Order: sequence, then C-alpha cells, then structure tokens
Amino acid sequence: MQPCDRRTHSLSWFTSEYKKSGKKLDMGKGCVRFKSLEDLALDVVGRTVARVSAEEHMANYQAARALMGKGNSERVRERGSSVKNGAKKSAVKKAKPKK
Repeated sequence: MQPCDRRTHSLSWFTSEYKKSGKKLDMGKGCVRFKSLEDLALDVVGRTVARVSAEEHMANYQAARALMGKGNSERVRERGSSVKNGAKKSAVKKAKPKK
C-alpha cells in the first residue's frame, strides 16, 4: 500500500469511527477541534494513535521535515543545533549601573 493510500485509508477509518461514537467531528487538515474533553471521542483518538508504530511515526515526521527543507542535514550537524547557538546569544543581560 502506498503512503498516500494509507493516509487516505486512515482518514476514512478515523472519520467513520468518529461518526460511530456519536460525537460531532470538527476537523481541519491536521487537527481535531474541540472545546472540552467531553466533546472529544477519546477512544477513537487513542485507537488512531495506537495504529501507528513509533518507528512509522518517526519515518513520517522525518520525511515531512525533509520535504520542508528542515531535516537534520550535514550542515546543521557541523555547526551545531540552533538551540545551542540561540542559548549562547540570549545570555543574561547586564544590569545598567544606577545613577
């Protein structure tokens, strides 16, 4: 099964299971909107998460990052992470002397 077919199948499975729960589904491209936990079909969300292994999730995540040009390239590894560099720049500011 192709990745796109799997996503399409997973989406149709999720929407059909959510409808069976009797809860109203308010969904965007990558989110499920709700105002309170009572509005959310937690059992369906839990089963959805359980359907994807950690390895498959990481592979999907890394592929998405690579498509956006934000993956762990050699260049990033060579210069260190931006978090470390940012932390160095945001050191504690010196207090101004009182007059």
